[in-house]
Amino acid sequence: MANVFKLDTRDFNRTIDKYIELRNADFLTEVNRRAANIIMKAMQETKVTNPLRIETELKATVQSFKSPRQLKTGKESKRKNFKPFYKGAPVGYKIFNWRRKNRPRSLRPDLRGGGLAWEQMGTQFDRFVKATKSSVAYIKAGWLPALNRYKQQGIKIKSDIKREPSPQTSAGKGYAIPAQRVGDLLKTTFANAANGVGKIGIQALARAFIREEQDMKGKIAEMEQKRLNKLQR
Repeated sequence: MANVFKLDTRDFNRTIDKYIELRNADFLTEVNRRAANIIMKAMQETKVTNPLRIETELKATVQSFKSPRQLKTGKESKRKNFKPFYKGAPVGYKIFNWRRKNRPRSLRPDLRGGGLAWEQMGTQFDRFVKATKSSVAYIKAGWLPALNRYKQQGIKIKSDIKREPSPQTSAGKGYAIPAQRVGDLLKTTFANAANGVGKIGIQALARAFIREEQDMKGKIAEMEQKRLNKLQR
């Protein structure tokens, strides 16, 4: 189900119109640049859970085991890699079973199902902890497909997340439609399609719009002051 919400951008639109007019900038380029800036700020505003907190809440204890390294020749190296394996306490197992039975869609397909007995947990609980820890930046990464689309338009902007999520995941299904004219209007569209974005992504996006609008208003005030100073000379 899509996350649909309304955000009043009328004041923002008036601000960007004035900003572009004062700068005598190219409308298409500036709209794309500002859209990319908003996405970047939305990523900055998106809360990310500390992975250590996940371990604490699930009462997961990590044990390392040696795993053989595969050489390009196909043979095993004498050196071993240490890989973490998470074991849980009863409270962690109860949380996992509750998620399996009551919120299966919040889990990867291979982790869904009915309740598991404690002795059956083993590998499944380890996978659950690792999947939960790897998803802490999932909503944040859901902005990358849209951001990268604006980069293809020549907009230069850096992100602290480099790897774009797989298009097979909900986070990888985000998109952007660069600025284009629709009648008398100039329009651009961008979306984050990650599961759960409606819970924390909306507030982050709203704050991003506010920050970007404040940035433009500050620059507008500077430009108007410079013009006033010239007239007073």
